[in-house]
Amino acid sequence: MAKLYQLLRSLENRELKWVEKFLLSPYFNVKPAPIALFRYLLDFHPRYDQVDRKKLYGALRPGYGFDAKWLNDRYSELNRLLETFLQTQQLRRDEALGHMSRTKAFRERGLSRHFLKETQQSVQYFESIQEQSPIARLRLWELYHDLYRYPDKLTPADPRELQQKANDYLDQHYCLHQFAIVANLAGGIKANPYRLDQSWLNALVHHAASLTASYPLLQQYYQLVLLFEKECSLSDFEVAKESFLRTTTALDQREKAFLLMKLCNLGTSRISAGQLEFLPAVVSLYRHGIETQLFLQEGILADGLFLNTCIFAAQAKEIDWALTFIRSYESKLLPRFKKETLALGHAYLAFHQGDFITAERRLRDVSSTDITYRIRIHSLSVRCLLEATISDDSFREVLRSKLKAFHRMIKGHTQLHPQRARAYLNFAAATQAIAKFATSRKRTPSSYRELSTTIDSYSPLILKAWLQEKLIEVKPPLR
Repeated sequence: MAKLYQLLRSLENRELKWVEKFLLSPYFNVKPAPIALFRYLLDFHPRYDQVDRKKLYGALRPGYGFDAKWLNDRYSELNRLLETFLQTQQLRRDEALGHMSRTKAFRERGLSRHFLKETQQSVQYFESIQEQSPIARLRLWELYHDLYRYPDKLTPADPRELQQKANDYLDQHYCLHQFAIVANLAGGIKANPYRLDQSWLNALVHHAASLTASYPLLQQYYQLVLLFEKECSLSDFEVAKESFLRTTTALDQREKAFLLMKLCNLGTSRISAGQLEFLPAVVSLYRHGIETQLFLQEGILADGLFLNTCIFAAQAKEIDWALTFIRSYESKLLPRFKKETLALGHAYLAFHQGDFITAERRLRDVSSTDITYRIRIHSLSVRCLLEATISDDSFREVLRSKLKAFHRMIKGHTQLHPQRARAYLNFAAATQAIAKFATSRKRTPSSYRELSTTIDSYSPLILKAWLQEKLIEVKPPLR
């Protein structure tokens, strides 16, 4: 039942009439029940939760007692027919899919002339879109490989040339696919400590070097992976950013979005390492993703992207733009984490404007069952209270209580990766040590050096650059 309603909700209004014609076609359906069920449900579109199943059953089978199994079987029938309708719609809309299905049909039926003509047309089509869609390289390999294997003497090309083209396209597709995986792993290395096999990566890089000249998208991935693997400088990052903006205009939207997100991940890793000079470039990439709607997937903006945009814009003091962004895009968030996301977004803006009390108050009434959100809420609250404690020691006890709660939460969540959990616990310990020193009456150079040594010893440690800033703030003046 739920599957059927989900399928029905996915239909565009103009498609509803087409579905009825489809159901009336004897080629696809000869049973009257699916048509009657569809027409009844159409009156409720898209509010299918309001359907009364017993009334529906009475409309379909007047005079019979309610039979749940019979009705479920009719739901299943209509569900299968709608799946077939969506399949035929996709075949009509997707030119690439049409080429591939016709080629396969002609080949399997031994229709040599039809097969060769369709294959040549398919090659022309996929070669015309190969820079827009990565899958085109795989399709070209299949087509050239089919031509090479085809036994008919009508094949108009040298078999060795066909096989070489097939191999080239397969190589390019393989390298692109592997680089995308590497970029994804490297981009998420903070959250999921995954170590790449260096010898395999070196072999991949070496193999791809000769292919990038003929494939701009592969060159983009190649450059990106090299930047992840070395100590990326700001000038390197700027070059990669400009190359992305210059060469990806014709690419598939999803491919552009993926590449852009990996560039953002790369810049974020540099900022997290304390290289704040990357901030303007990273903010410009996030703004580009928002303003070109690359970060929107089917009209939805992921909550993580929403928050990162808020955080970096606030950190760069682009407050007015960030506020406009929140107002414009809050409706694009999924309901599940909308409350937590908006509260955190506004709290980050207040925090980076130095209004720590307002930021902390924004977070007090926000709760979440999701561990990622709970950590974000607690860690930002801890940061707000440390900032407040450095200026006013009356906040120290509130901070102490918050740190205890934060510690219990991390310890109690056993599914966190041990290294990640340790980084959070070290953050709590470092925050506590700085707060204790800031409110101490005996702040001597020797005790400060001891504190600095303690903070440096914590590894791994999140927000290390920010903690080092707070360390400098509490440094006792020279006498």
